Amino acid sequence: MTRLNWLFKNEPLLISLFIVFWVLILCSPTLFASFSFLLLALLIIGGIFFLLFYNRSRWFFLFLMLLLPIQVLPGLKSLSKVYSTTPFKIFGFVFLFVWLIKLLLTNKKIKLYFPELILLFALVTIAMLTSLLFAVNIKNSTQLLFTIFAMSLFVVCFVNVVNDKIFMEQVIIAIVLSGFIMSLVVFYQYLVDPTFMTASGILPDINNPYARLRAGGLVRNVGIWGGYATFFIPFIFSLIYNSRNFLWKTAYSVILIIVALGALFSLSRAAFGGLVIGVILSVFIFERFSAKSMVVLAIIFVLLFSGVGALAGAGFWARMNMAFSGRDGSVLARSSIFHGVMPVFLENPLGVGMGNFCEHVAKYTNGNKFDPHNVYVQILTELGLFGLIIYVLLIGCCFVDLRRVADIANVAGDIKIRNFSIAVQIALVVFLFQSLFDSLLTEKQLFLIVGLTVVMRLLYADKFAVKKPAIRFVLKGEH
Repeated sequence: MTRLNWLFKNEPLLISLFIVFWVLILCSPTLFASFSFLLLALLIIGGIFFLLFYNRSRWFFLFLMLLLPIQVLPGLKSLSKVYSTTPFKIFGFVFLFVWLIKLLLTNKKIKLYFPELILLFALVTIAMLTSLLFAVNIKNSTQLLFTIFAMSLFVVCFVNVVNDKIFMEQVIIAIVLSGFIMSLVVFYQYLVDPTFMTASGILPDINNPYARLRAGGLVRNVGIWGGYATFFIPFIFSLIYNSRNFLWKTAYSVILIIVALGALFSLSRAAFGGLVIGVILSVFIFERFSAKSMVVLAIIFVLLFSGVGALAGAGFWARMNMAFSGRDGSVLARSSIFHGVMPVFLENPLGVGMGNFCEHVAKYTNGNKFDPHNVYVQILTELGLFGLIIYVLLIGCCFVDLRRVADIANVAGDIKIRNFSIAVQIALVVFLFQSLFDSLLTEKQLFLIVGLTVVMRLLYADKFAVKKPAIRFVLKGEH
């Protein structure tokens, strides 16, 4: 028992060791293939152990947050035949379900009655109904419904476990560290294969400029990876501004540059735009449009573009310029998609079911089956008009509550929570921007935003219960 107490008091040490472990097994295909099933077994045994005997849900929750790379990086090409994320997804779902049962059995009141959670469950309900009634491709619908249902359970667990300021900060740090791990793997791929990001390597075919990236099997979708990388940026800024220690500020600044370079190395134009928006908003809001903010902004972009220029060479800029060449495949595909969206919506105003976008739009794109590449288009066609209305209300509700949390925390002098609230708002803006170009509806960003919004709202539950006029938003602690 004494050893277990020592274990739980040294969470930072364990997290650091876990990061090293992750980097090693991800960078070594043979090692990772050997450890994947062992890791799954440890997760199952450890999860049951902590749930039933020692009630260390919080520590294990941090562990799950650090497993985010499993979902995004399936490993290098040589792992594709021996490694699947499916067992981990199934385990995650079972773990969350058992966790909820445990909360019920211990007579703990589960917090559900919040506008964000109600709207999220309404969106999931609409997805289920449209899929059951109108779906043509049942297999696609089932997979996506399983994902959003599991992530909704995750949000419920998130809200009921992350219930104080210190633990919320630990969760945000875990989210940031998962992005750091992903970026390190991107750089490892470059080191073991120098042609990975060169013009000759990244542009084997002018019509398919990132074929080399996909051929390497590094990420399952460059746009998805770019969406995650840019999502982490505002949170890293909040940790930098919350830190009072120079060494911690320096460490988080290094992580910021590495994660930002990881986003650029995705060669996703949407990630490039999201990164620029996230960095500019973070610097200007946290620094209040001062002269210092201009200097900080200039330094960040000089470091980023000199770094990507030195490592990626002409490949990065060639990829960016392709968007305006008139010959870029992804741009042409998106143009074709928009021609088919309105006819599909007019024929099916209530939606066609989750995962059935391709089947219906293909009738208007010469039989070509394209992914939506746009969350709003995906929701409009798959979940119908009511689904889009619910989604807009959910986003608006998150913005309103996050703004109010920032105001209340600012007046209370709680600078850390104010900065975290601002970071989530910026992350939401970046997510909405990238949703214009990639199918991020079933990814984790939105669910993390909803969870963090409700958690921060709970921190000031007494203030939210009192209806008061909106407080003027002041960033520097003025009253």
